[in-house]
Amino acid sequence: MLPWEIQQKREIKEWSNRVVEFSEVEEYERNPKEISDSNARGLHASINKFGYVELIVWNERTGKLVDGHSTFKDLVNRGFNSAEMIVV
Repeated sequence: MLPWEIQQKREIKEWSNRVVEFSEVEEYERNPKEISDSNARGLHASINKFGYVELIVWNERTGKLVDGHSTFKDLVNRGFNSAEMIVV
């Protein structure tokens, strides 16, 4: 099978943006990416400077994070209880 044939067989999944309460969210326990304390501080500074511009991705069916674990942790540490997310 050629790459463009694989692309043609994929379904387009619907998604939306909405505010999600953090109480609904579970971190994906097998998230392969861990960031260092230095990088976490850099992420924190970036959010301070530019705002929350790269949305977290959350799977509504499973309740698990898909992308944005470090951003999620940063927002929780700031005391937020919800955030706009891409919901798939």
